[in-house]
Amino acid sequence: MKKKNKTFSLFDFCKRRADKVEIYGKESWDENGDIISFIDQAAYVTHYLQLKRSNVEVPYADKAEELLNLWYEFVIGKETKDEIQDSMVGDSRVAIQQYLFPDLFQAPFQTPKNPKFTFIDLFAGIGGFRMALQNLGGECVFSSEWDEQARKTYYANYGDVPFGDITKETVKNKIPKGFDILCA
Repeated sequence: MKKKNKTFSLFDFCKRRADKVEIYGKESWDENGDIISFIDQAAYVTHYLQLKRSNVEVPYADKAEELLNLWYEFVIGKETKDEIQDSMVGDSRVAIQQYLFPDLFQAPFQTPKNPKFTFIDLFAGIGGFRMALQNLGGECVFSSEWDEQARKTYYANYGDVPFGDITKETVKNKIPKGFDILCA
């Protein structure tokens, strides 16, 4: 009998079936009461997790944490969640994130360990500007791209899914304050 692997890989979803996956709950509503698509939920979560290790304050941290909890329950179920949390030692949030996203920080082009400056990447495509600025020591604190296939490739390269169409106010409101360079 083959053992079923219950590990959640966001890359697996983005690569193969992000357009077919939807996870709904009250947590998946935006500020206008519209449902946030899975790929946009992934933008909240991946940006949040990537920026948690830096000093950047994200305006959507609460929403990202709500979505993480929703995804966690979707992936492993309420009963398993309670069992895992009861048996965890230390910070359960970190363990939950490592359980849900084993591949998140293994993207080939990671942010430098001690960034010299921050930037945002608008109309990001697959991340050409990001690669150049990361090579110069920069940390990307926000990315935006409307093309879904480019967003999936960007995730595979950098470990975060860009937010959608930057012409929408709901996306503009996600830009952290205090970045150094704007790329577009």
